[in-house]
Amino acid sequence: MISFAIYFLSDFLWLMHHKAIVIRNKFLFYILQWTWGILANIFGLIVMLCLLTKTKPQKYGRCIYMQLPVNWGFSLGMFIFGHKWCAEHEHGHSFQNAAYGPYFLTVIALPSVIRYWFREILYKMKKWPATEYDAIWFEAQATKSGNKYFERA
Repeated sequence: MISFAIYFLSDFLWLMHHKAIVIRNKFLFYILQWTWGILANIFGLIVMLCLLTKTKPQKYGRCIYMQLPVNWGFSLGMFIFGHKWCAEHEHGHSFQNAAYGPYFLTVIALPSVIRYWFREILYKMKKWPATEYDAIWFEAQATKSGNKYFERA
């Protein structure tokens, strides 16, 4: 019964995300970020406050972006940290946080971090991953959502 409920919920959330309801509706984006997706936003706010002495926050789309001297990036809710070249993709993860809420951290963020660093280790060993970065659903979804938002902006 629980697995059915999770399956139904995930289908509903994917439909909401896929139909770009969160991308189109600014008010709904912020309401979902600070209710359903509040957990990731609290972590993002803490990281942002810790980094205030190093860099200045900037508005990026609907998110708060802090540029870091690294060649990667990550997002926690509507807070984006890292290099500018990946900010659009990370903005897509912010839409996922609004859609998936408390499930975002375990279903998307943690696997994304593990997968990214595993790929980095392979690169350092001069071995190349067998798939593209966006070959897994949550990365492809983040890239597509970020691109879709900035095409509309």
